[in-house]
Amino acid sequence: MMNATFGKNSTFNSYLNNCMDAPGQFITRDGGTPPHVVNLVFTYTENLFTGRSRWVRAAVNGWQVSGYSQWVSGGLLGVGGAYATGVNPTLPNPTFKRWFNTCTLNENSNQRQNCASETEPVAWLIQKPFTLNSQPVPQWRDFRGRSVPEISLSFFKRFVIRERVGFELRMDANNATNQATFGAPNTTATSSLFGVTNLIQGFSYSSIGPRQIQLGAKVTF
Repeated sequence: MMNATFGKNSTFNSYLNNCMDAPGQFITRDGGTPPHVVNLVFTYTENLFTGRSRWVRAAVNGWQVSGYSQWVSGGLLGVGGAYATGVNPTLPNPTFKRWFNTCTLNENSNQRQNCASETEPVAWLIQKPFTLNSQPVPQWRDFRGRSVPEISLSFFKRFVIRERVGFELRMDANNATNQATFGAPNTTATSSLFGVTNLIQGFSYSSIGPRQIQLGAKVTF
């Protein structure tokens, strides 16, 4: 069973120049809710040894595997300490060392910095002090952090001992693939690590953590 949702929300409560605008001059910003959420749930019952003896069927047949997977869009990124030029900073093949276009023009020194080449378009401006902006900073729907699917699996079987007595063995694995979820890249334009992702386990919307496996046994009567 699979379901997916798409949504978009916005907020209308931020001033353009850090509250130095005239009263009532608000701008529209993304509300922060992830636009895409995809869920996948499955269950499979193994029944391959129907022609074997009673004891083999009792021990091997009837094992069940169930799984759950969720993928959520990465969080929207916002750069601090610089003003966007209007060039979409999203890269087609981002890396942890450079997640987006970090090419910046420092208007105080009139020099380019953090550019991949001399011809890379400038995506950010470090403005001179007391510069007032006339247009809101653009927002791009695909300018987001990394997102990975969360996969959880369960493997279990119920053995019938008597009519009213049962015994269940199971193994559960959260984040079964042990997929790492790193934090967002550095978004401070004046930092030497601008655009770099710190490779330390972080958390996504689904709060995915390192792989956890637990074994259990249960008797019902």
